[in-house]
Amino acid sequence: MQKIDPKAKQIYDTLNRNDLGNIHIPNQSKHYKLINIALYNISDAKNPKLTVPKSLVKAVLYHHHDTPMMSHLGHRRTLDKIKKTIYWPKMSRDVFSYIQTCKACQLTKHSTLQIPGELQPIIVSEPFEMVSIDFAGPFPATESENKYILVITDLLTRWVDAVAVPNTTAETTADTLEKRLTTLHGSPQKLLNDNGSAFTNQLMNIFCKNYGIKQVFTSPYHPETNGMTERFNRTLKAMIKAYTTEDQSKWDEHLEMHLYVYITAKHETLGLSPFEALFGRKPNFPASNLKPANPNIPLSVIAYEQLLQSRLDPIRQTIRSNNKHSKDAMELRYN
Repeated sequence: MQKIDPKAKQIYDTLNRNDLGNIHIPNQSKHYKLINIALYNISDAKNPKLTVPKSLVKAVLYHHHDTPMMSHLGHRRTLDKIKKTIYWPKMSRDVFSYIQTCKACQLTKHSTLQIPGELQPIIVSEPFEMVSIDFAGPFPATESENKYILVITDLLTRWVDAVAVPNTTAETTADTLEKRLTTLHGSPQKLLNDNGSAFTNQLMNIFCKNYGIKQVFTSPYHPETNGMTERFNRTLKAMIKAYTTEDQSKWDEHLEMHLYVYITAKHETLGLSPFEALFGRKPNFPASNLKPANPNIPLSVIAYEQLLQSRLDPIRQTIRSNNKHSKDAMELRYN
């Protein structure tokens, strides 16, 4: 397919003939390389990107924006997803134009007005040191009788879990936290939540004591202290709305996919995805299989552990720094 596009074909043929010294060949050929008979852009030498011909751009945009696996993300996050593995000239312009004409996106746009009041910054230094929880909903009842979503957010990495539940009782909350938080990621030092009845119930108090967790309650006058979870709730509601315009009873069937889209998308404050912030590596997408294998990944467990630690240390340091800068900027806006 690359040979159908005139520009791509010219570069492909140039590289195939090894004719880079010809003065009649476009200068951009030096930014490309043939890998397994396919044309890759190597402007980023560490991350070659498959070059897409113009005839396939619309199909790529559809796959990275409209499908359930992509959940109608905005311009910046859609572009970041595509740029991980794919290249074509003027990508940003094409992504912007495509999303501007997306009917589902126009129907689900939400307000980004600031919440008045003083912002109270929360600084954490380790993953799952402090976790916030909140309920989103109610949504239309599903076939499984789910009407709410319990949202669990790690305040350092922005890792999010979202669980469809039938109600907002303390029993449901404690049971879900045990299954999706404490037994998977360990016990956080602190649990941030509002003053809802599910969170102030004696059962939740017992649950937190059993796991050595200190509950921190947001002030009713300053609910924006839990704004990270509330912002995700708005994003999640928009994703759900985009895919349940016809059948309102099956929104919970798409929830895991929406969650995957969010945690693998680049977060503006972090500068990387929550997935990478937590695991120290980029997530694999279907398009990732188009890239050549990385020969530098060590095979032994000990060597990989050392590699992982060398990745995680600077990642966590960068996250802490970015979080502090973001908090400082937000304080100036709110206070």
